[in-house]
Amino acid sequence: MRAMNSGFEIIDGITSADIAIRAYAGDCNGMFIAACRALRSLLMDNPDDISREKHITFTLRNSQLDLLLVEYLQEFIYYKDAHGSIFVPDNVDITCKDNCFTLTCSAYGEPIDRGKHIFGTDIKAVTLHRLSITRSGDRWSAVVVFDV
Repeated sequence: MRAMNSGFEIIDGITSADIAIRAYAGDCNGMFIAACRALRSLLMDNPDDISREKHITFTLRNSQLDLLLVEYLQEFIYYKDAHGSIFVPDNVDITCKDNCFTLTCSAYGEPIDRGKHIFGTDIKAVTLHRLSITRSGDRWSAVVVFDV
C-alpha cells in the first residue's frame, strides 16, 4: 500500500491493469468524500486547484451501500466526461429508510481548463471488482477499483 494522504491510499497487488484504493473516515459520509478525493487525486496532479464557479446537487438511491458508492463516484466521472467539468463534494448526506439508502450530494467545481488542470490517469469507470465497505468501530473503509 502506498499512502497518498489522510483519507485514502493506493492498494498495490489487487489488480495489474486497474488502480485500487482504500478510502477511510470516521463516518460513512466522510468515507464517500474521501473516495471522491482519491478519484480526483488519481485523475489530476493538482486536485485541490478547483474553483467554485459551478454548483450541482444530485440524489442517488440504492438498496446496497457499496453500489451506492459506485454510482456516486460514477457521477463525478460522468460530469468530467460528458460535461467537461470537474467537481468536488461539499457535502454528502446518506440516510437509510425502508432498506434503501439515499445519498444527497452538493458539490462545487468548474469547467476543465487544460491550461490550469494537469491530468494524469484517465479513469474510465468504477468497477465491481473487490468492491467492499466495512465498518470497524468508528472507522469506515471502502475498497474501490477504478478502470483506467
